Amino acid sequence: MRILCVHGIGHAEARKDVWRQDWVGAITTAVGEWQAAKPHIEQFAYDDLFEAADCSSPLYFEALALLAKSWVVHGGERSILGFVDAWRWHIGMVAQFVALPSLRNAVCDKLAQQIAQFKPDVVVAHSLGGLLAYHCLSSSKTQKKLGDFNGRLITLGTQISHPALRKVFGGYLQCPPMLQRWWNLFNENDRVLTQPIVLPHPARYSQIACDFRYDKTNHDADHYLQHDNARSACWRELVQALGQPAAPAKGKAVGKGKTVGQGVAVADPMAQTFAVAPKRPKMRALLVGIADYADPSFTLLGPVNDVFLVSQTLQEMGVDADAIRVVLNERATAEAIRERLAWLLADAQADDTMFFYFSGHGAQVPAYGQDAEVDRIDECLVPYDFNWHTGQAIFDDEFAALYSVLPYTAKFIAMLDCCHAGGMQRGGVPGTGSPPLGTRSVAMPDDIRHRALRWDSKLQMWLPRKAMLQKGKALKAALLAQPDARTQERPSKAKVEARVGSDGTHRRMCRAQGMRGEDPAEFQALRLEFGHQGPYMPILLEACSENQLAYEYQHGSISYGAFTYGLCESLGRGRGKQLTFAQVIASAQKRVRPVAKGPQTPQLVCADAHRHRPLIG
Repeated sequence: MRILCVHGIGHAEARKDVWRQDWVGAITTAVGEWQAAKPHIEQFAYDDLFEAADCSSPLYFEALALLAKSWVVHGGERSILGFVDAWRWHIGMVAQFVALPSLRNAVCDKLAQQIAQFKPDVVVAHSLGGLLAYHCLSSSKTQKKLGDFNGRLITLGTQISHPALRKVFGGYLQCPPMLQRWWNLFNENDRVLTQPIVLPHPARYSQIACDFRYDKTNHDADHYLQHDNARSACWRELVQALGQPAAPAKGKAVGKGKTVGQGVAVADPMAQTFAVAPKRPKMRALLVGIADYADPSFTLLGPVNDVFLVSQTLQEMGVDADAIRVVLNERATAEAIRERLAWLLADAQADDTMFFYFSGHGAQVPAYGQDAEVDRIDECLVPYDFNWHTGQAIFDDEFAALYSVLPYTAKFIAMLDCCHAGGMQRGGVPGTGSPPLGTRSVAMPDDIRHRALRWDSKLQMWLPRKAMLQKGKALKAALLAQPDARTQERPSKAKVEARVGSDGTHRRMCRAQGMRGEDPAEFQALRLEFGHQGPYMPILLEACSENQLAYEYQHGSISYGAFTYGLCESLGRGRGKQLTFAQVIASAQKRVRPVAKGPQTPQLVCADAHRHRPLIG
């Protein structure tokens, strides 16, 4: 067995032979449990290229600031842990990878050459090494340089799926085509920008939970390589796949509290480690309704009724009751919604249909960009425990980490009966700063609103910040001017505004704009380089347009969302099977218009190819 090792962050090569000996020892021990022959191991060295790279670029400092911020933000309690002196060889190396395309290309070229010369059976890549290996194996620029490599990949503690890094790959992840198998070892306690990787390739890709707590970072390669689950579900499968005779197991623990006795042959390398997960329905739904918020001023009347109405409608259309999950009111916390979204979207297959429904409040939050200045407005869904802090809201960046990698032929429908209008205005009830009663939008507190405002001495008024508006205007203009890489058609004004708002400053829900980056031309080039269509985009049914409010409707004595009731009536008693998305939204618009207490026009946002597809089937 020939193994090529790619180390991660932390200036590993400074340890010289210690690094090499540690890896050789850990891998030889792990492989040796399943075969007698010792593997042939080589290491890939690249620190010299990172050390020589020019880090004076403003892009480097922007990436460093973004990653330093995301280290805390995306990890919740994950702090920077006093790594000030080590940043150059920790977070700084990842920032270099993000900011310096010439460095990425140089390192990946060198890696491709070594793969072609060494002809490994498997590449084992830790941390930043996983980023390098994935880039090398996926980029069209290095395909010919890899020779006839058709092997396997093991990544451990890697940052490939981190939201701040997805744009480097054009916003979409997939199993590199030449790989026969890819195992990703993930430790949920790892604090070095790691994220789980969800891919629609179950036959060639699997993620293995390797939880451990060792030190402050929980990032050490040795603990990944020798973890019980890695031994049983990765190394044994690898040995068997390569046709090596498996050595008798040595009675060590495999998985949690389970052992494989000495001399016992196990046909399925996963059987002793994990219970078989129940197969999820091909058509499934997650319904969230929040009427009674932790903050009493957020109280609504209709969301619980909405959820039962939507569930009824789905079941009349043929969705099995067991395939519908519901979470309501105080149980619909940010964490609970995230867990259920993972159930809904993880491991989706090409012909699955997934439906996400949210009835409650929407909000807008001024967001800090790479220069630590507010440069956009992020839309979010408001969970029960919302408090205007990151982590207590459902923003698109983390939501997109799940839906953006769905198979393009899967159908993911997101129906949002909430609104995000009025974020910069104090509309609604006089003297309160709140939207009108019975609407599904939360106005910003004044201290949050102040982030995005400036005082204009000439007009003696508070106005949006110039830098934010200038950046939004530039982004919108760039999007309008950039033709599609495949069709060469320029997007319409309506399509661009549906993604970034009328002034270009909004990052709207379910558009994966954060994974597209701020340079449309670069994004189009990355789509071609990595051979995909960009992030998967849901079929989005929204209660209202950008600057409108979503109202509640009282049907006799029962309250509903006007949009939900109108759309469900359009689909009533299973008739929706024959209706297309365009027909359903047009019918809903007719039903909402006479009952809404203000302007409200339900919206359909999707690729043109979906507009005339039926909702079910």
